[in-house]
Amino acid sequence: LQATTAAPRPSRRTVESVRTTERLMEVLDEAKAAEEQLEADGVDPQSFAEVGQGARHPCARAIAYINTLNSNNIYEVLLALPFSHAVLLLKVILRFFEAVSALPGGEGAQARSKALSAAATLQTPCQAALIAAYVHHSELATSNCRP
Repeated sequence: LQATTAAPRPSRRTVESVRTTERLMEVLDEAKAAEEQLEADGVDPQSFAEVGQGARHPCARAIAYINTLNSNNIYEVLLALPFSHAVLLLKVILRFFEAVSALPGGEGAQARSKALSAAATLQTPCQAALIAAYVHHSELATSNCRP
């Protein structure tokens, strides 16, 4: 007699994480396409942010979606993310960190408010970058995917 083991039925969480991964891939593809369009139109990303369009920047939309991931599903979502999209994710997060570091400093309540707002949005992107690097460290080490 052979013992048969049935494959576990997909849980709601698994189905939800697959859908979330697919949506993250779509968001990253949209961000890449929009950024390529900006470059083709000759728009400098720095000047794009200065004229008040920062929230509409493709990277800002991608980071906004990344911030919707919670600690319960972020690892499952990023574990299912293909390497090519993990590289896109890391590039988007890099651009976001560069933008945050370029925020003007200053004194007063408004400067503190901006700093707290930026810090509040840093936790999930940092976690996503670390998980993506951990999951794909061997591919990252052997590939030539520099930003």
